[in-house]
Amino acid sequence: IEVLNILNTKYIIDADAQTGERYVMVNPDANGAAWFVDNLFFVKGAAAELEALATVDLRREAVVDERFGDIIDISTPGITTDSLAAVNIVEYRPNYLKYETLAATEQVAVFSEMYYDKGWTAYVDGEEAPYFRADYLLRAMVVPAGTHTIEWRFRAPRFAAVEGVTLAASIAILLWLAVAILFDRRKNCRQKNDTQKTDHPKTI
Repeated sequence: IEVLNILNTKYIIDADAQTGERYVMVNPDANGAAWFVDNLFFVKGAAAELEALATVDLRREAVVDERFGDIIDISTPGITTDSLAAVNIVEYRPNYLKYETLAATEQVAVFSEMYYDKGWTAYVDGEEAPYFRADYLLRAMVVPAGTHTIEWRFRAPRFAAVEGVTLAASIAILLWLAVAILFDRRKNCRQKNDTQKTDHPKTI
């Protein structure tokens, strides 16, 4: 259930033990779109990270692979708790996420979004910021104290190259259409002239 909570699962389909009839149950413990944690639980390797999900209170702690030590200091897992700290999502699109945060001290936020570093970029107040994987499959980042705006933007890898090819192809199609229209107009003019000559034959 802890894993369902960090995935922000709001509804669970269950079945009655006696009748077998299925029904929808509201999950009141879903963590929400994002939350701050009080502590980081560091492990070595993805396998250990996955196993730790069964033993850690994922609402208050985040499991982090030590390989992300270049982003977050693994020697100081403790976080200064701020009971009034808040992180709220204010805009959600498939390729863009926006959050507002408020905290008196530096915090670590976990986002109920799949970790994917090939295209997603995080920004704090418009400045690019590093992020890391938490709880085996989610995104997390260090959030400075104060009020901030966090944005996640997705841009497909090698998008610029693909965009260039698409632009070149579009220009080629437009040129082809222009040539085809010009050729068709000239053809129509010739046919019109030939028709006029036929309708008014020369007299001898």
